[in-house]
Amino acid sequence: MAWQRRDLNAQHRMSERWQRQDEADRLMGRIPTLRRLSIAVEERSGYTTIAPVSHVRRVVVESAPALFEIQCSSDECDGGYYDVTYDVLHALKQGVERFEFSCACNGTVRGASCPREAHFVGVARYEPSQSRQTSIG
Repeated sequence: MAWQRRDLNAQHRMSERWQRQDEADRLMGRIPTLRRLSIAVEERSGYTTIAPVSHVRRVVVESAPALFEIQCSSDECDGGYYDVTYDVLHALKQGVERFEFSCACNGTVRGASCPREAHFVGVARYEPSQSRQTSIG
């Protein structure tokens, strides 16, 4: 029955995340010159890379929320995700075309902090009329 409780908790967290996304400002409203955005995610546990690139998130700029929370992929992690909203928006506001940073998972595994960390590489494209920084990170 513990698995049912865990499943209900996961559903509740997902519902809360969807609500935060629905209530968030739209990305186009915050960064009107942004035209394309993709974010590659590489998860690590300690010094071990779990997958070369776990996934690439292609953002639908026209309708996306200005909220970037990526769920931890560990089956053992309880409630974990990477909140990279500040880092992504900071880079986009500066007009950076390529940015990268790392972030620790905020979840728990058997009562201790989740050991996973993710490395993010973002690639953004903007309206061509403005000069840009090419990268940070």
